Amino acid sequence: RTFPSHVFLNHANRFRVLVDGTFCNAALAYKINLREQLPKYLGGDVEIVTTKCVLAELERLGSPVYGALVICRQFTVDMCPHMPHRSPIECLAHLARRAAKGNTKYIVATNVSVDGFGAPLSFLKISGPQVISSREFFL
Repeated sequence: RTFPSHVFLNHANRFRVLVDGTFCNAALAYKINLREQLPKYLGGDVEIVTTKCVLAELERLGSPVYGALVICRQFTVDMCPHMPHRSPIECLAHLARRAAKGNTKYIVATNVSVDGFGAPLSFLKISGPQVISSREFFL
């Protein structure tokens, strides 16, 4: 299913999709090539990014999520200030709140509940063999 770009009113023509391990793990389970499919779903250019915190969590969890780690390592790592690393959902929430104040706008791609993000964001989730949920959340 393709979503018209007007669904993402806060975003320019190039979408920055911020992914976590749960999203990449679901993409792996359902054999979804994110670089191929996200531009089709969003109807525009896509830059897929992740964070140090996401990578650290996947490394810590080890072999059960090794495939998700390999997928995440393919993407650009956006700067997050967390040392020691935070949980991925806390890190994504921090970047979403920070981005709401600046020029960077993210579409957050996670299969975890987005309650408590505290910023307007677009959200993607994988459920089954395709990305099914794409909408604006104002929390």
